[in-house]
Amino acid sequence: MTANGEDAAITTEDTERAINAPGPGFLGLLQTAHSNIRQYAYENREQFLDNVDESFLLTEVSNDIFQSTFLAPEEDDDDGPFSQWSAYDAELGLMLFKTPESPRHSFAGEAFDFLLIEALQPIDMSRQMIPIGTELCMSLTGGKKPDKAWRPRGPWCEGRTEWPNLVLEVAVSETRRKLESDIRWWVRKCPRRMNTVTVLAVAISRRAPTITIEKWQNDANGDAGLQQTIVISKNQTTSTTITITGAPLLLEFDKLFERQPATPTERDIEIGNDPLEWWAEVIRERPASIIR
Repeated sequence: MTANGEDAAITTEDTERAINAPGPGFLGLLQTAHSNIRQYAYENREQFLDNVDESFLLTEVSNDIFQSTFLAPEEDDDDGPFSQWSAYDAELGLMLFKTPESPRHSFAGEAFDFLLIEALQPIDMSRQMIPIGTELCMSLTGGKKPDKAWRPRGPWCEGRTEWPNLVLEVAVSETRRKLESDIRWWVRKCPRRMNTVTVLAVAISRRAPTITIEKWQNDANGDAGLQQTIVISKNQTTSTTITITGAPLLLEFDKLFERQPATPTERDIEIGNDPLEWWAEVIRERPASIIR
């Protein structure tokens, strides 16, 4: 099983080995044979600006360079090239830069936020889950901006970190290794006081009218495991029939809110075929449609 047709040679077992492999860092997965991302070493600001183009991996970025040049860019560069990084791996001195998101990429996250709120309403918890969007999450060994993320709120959360319990990472044109590096970061850097982080890895195929959702969680040893796979596909012959396998998407209450259910209405939530089909359809309706 794979999440993207472009990486058909990579199996689930390959993915689990890559995510859970010993050793430092997470962006190193983008330097493997299965990743074709462009990369070059950082020298200075002028050289960096000369090479800014599509998505690329910047190497030899020390923590001092990161702090002075990329974490706190000059005031007139708040939205410029020096601010367009999405992840920094301090252990390996790597930074990932991505081209501006396509409408289908960004809308996948925005539309999923609606699904989550809708699913939380029947258990009276829609106001107890806070979206943190693409807010930077930092650790001592780097930082990352999620595609979409959420964390709980409530009296029991007092003093907790801003680290999310639920993360959505989307790949449209990126390779499978990009999703693997995303999962590796969130699982390995999850604060010890949190039992579990749930990562939803969404792969939108460019070659077939298919969206795959994988749910990954860390176990008691901190290793990531694939818990669920959902495939949403559209019949290319009729162009109307949508097939969904693996649903409903199950999100456990205790893993979302860091406590056990305390009232008769509080329970695990399920996102079933109907909302998932709506989600796929509204993504299709964006200008850069992926399900035709």
